[in-house]
Amino acid sequence: MHKINNMSFVVLDNISKWYLESNGSKVVVFRNFSLSVEKGKFVSVVGESGSGKTTLLNIIGAIDSVSEGSVYVNGVNITNMDEDGLSEFRNTKVGYVFQNHFLLKGFTVLENVIIPVMLKSSYNRIKVLNRAKELLDFLGIGDKIHRNIDEISGGERQRVSIARALINDPDIIIADEPTGNLDPKNSEIVFSLFYNLVKSMGKTCIMATHNMFLSQQTDYVINLDFNRS
Repeated sequence: MHKINNMSFVVLDNISKWYLESNGSKVVVFRNFSLSVEKGKFVSVVGESGSGKTTLLNIIGAIDSVSEGSVYVNGVNITNMDEDGLSEFRNTKVGYVFQNHFLLKGFTVLENVIIPVMLKSSYNRIKVLNRAKELLDFLGIGDKIHRNIDEISGGERQRVSIARALINDPDIIIADEPTGNLDPKNSEIVFSLFYNLVKSMGKTCIMATHNMFLSQQTDYVINLDFNRS
């Protein structure tokens, strides 16, 4: 378990998380769990199915809440935020990449990338389009910008989802099994893209994965099989 230090960017301070089932019994996911991640680090989260990997990512990304304890991001206690504050945090500070992409069929690559920005009340369309094109070029699919999302491969779709996660220039990238549906070659390509994002853009990336080979290439590994109590 990682100790909290003053250099930490993401801090889970003695958190517990449980769910109540319909029969009233309590299912504990975490109990008194602490974690500290420094800014600009690439961290992998591993563990068996059901160990809480997705729950942990959702807590850090403010999709889910803790039952006890506190979550800090860049010194701000997000557990004290109201729903408006959490919504703003999710849309501006965190970029999400999921195993199943959740891209919109019938829309182009470019349209899928800029959707998060369109949720804002105001934005500079020219700047947004230029940033989207730069990101797609960086990810190696700039030539697919006007293709319908159904016309590109699975590996290319995952790159589109990475570009979408980055369009608001977030501080943290949350990636939940981003290579889970990809073949080994595309898994390596997507992993390399995440690695380069961390090293070249200074992003903090927290990735859940079952791929132990890839996890060993990150800055450090959080093994939930050993951290649960």
